[in-house]
Amino acid sequence: AGMSAGTERGEALARAATAAHLAGRPTVAEPLLRAAAKCFRDARSPGREGAMMAELARVLRETGRVARAERLFRRALPILRRAGDRRAEADALSKLGGLYLVTGRHRKGERAFREARNLHRAAGDAASAGIDTTNLGICFAEIGRLRTAERLYRRALSMHRAAGNLRMEGLALVHLASVCKETGRTLQGRQFCERGLAALRKAGDRRGEGFALSILAVLERAGDRFEDAERTYRAAIAIDREVGNRRSEGIDLANLANLCSDTGRPREAEPLYDAALALHREVGNLRSEGITLGNLAEYLAESGRLKRAEALFHRAISIHRRLGNRAHEGGHLCD
Repeated sequence: AGMSAGTERGEALARAATAAHLAGRPTVAEPLLRAAAKCFRDARSPGREGAMMAELARVLRETGRVARAERLFRRALPILRRAGDRRAEADALSKLGGLYLVTGRHRKGERAFREARNLHRAAGDAASAGIDTTNLGICFAEIGRLRTAERLYRRALSMHRAAGNLRMEGLALVHLASVCKETGRTLQGRQFCERGLAALRKAGDRRGEGFALSILAVLERAGDRFEDAERTYRAAIAIDREVGNRRSEGIDLANLANLCSDTGRPREAEPLYDAALALHREVGNLRSEGITLGNLAEYLAESGRLKRAEALFHRAISIHRRLGNRAHEGGHLCD
């Protein structure tokens, strides 16, 4: 049997929303997803309605409306389970895992990604199982288990190549670059990052391009290429703002603040720290809030404002302990 007119319109809207999201236009994608969900609801297609709700929740999460996103995920998942659409349920769980990560709930994120991967494998969807494997790598990287993260990224990279998913191949390469930086392999990291950036540009993923530029800037700074790093951070921030990626904008502003502080420009650094903290709190990025508080405290201590610095160190350490971020907890305890 063919699709009804309502279902056909819903699918057309869903395709347009996907294209808008990939191009970094969330304000275009959002109303398209709302309209698609209504079409599927009116056509009594609960599986597709739930899938549109989960995709809309992802857009809400990526544009900083985290609480609304979580509520929408919790509405979408029962609809998908009742509809018996295991693949769409797995997709929604993977997106919910991403929300758990950005809000510092790594154990919940790991469980969501593992469940999603199991469902994708059972459905024969190897491409999506590769995405879940990348996400598991991110989960372990953020709690400092870098060897496990690297192993997962390399496995995911093979899966993305086998599936012909250029966009996810590019993202896996950039995540590998980040692990290389953290383990002192800056040159190898730059090579991975440049390959990943080229893949993401070829795939037309502006959001991913901004992320790749952010990691490239970190690598340039690690190699004492400060002017290059500043230019690259500013290019990343411009893309973050273009695509509405408030979470990444906060991270990149914090990294630019660190660079300004390290290169003797305190008047530029402090307002960047403040702007970064405001964004971390807006989107619920507790991990980055803790890191930025510690870096700001270090900057304040160096400028003689010891009382405020000590208070911020205590707040940063409390967040690190809550999230299990041992690497930054140790660093800020030493400070």
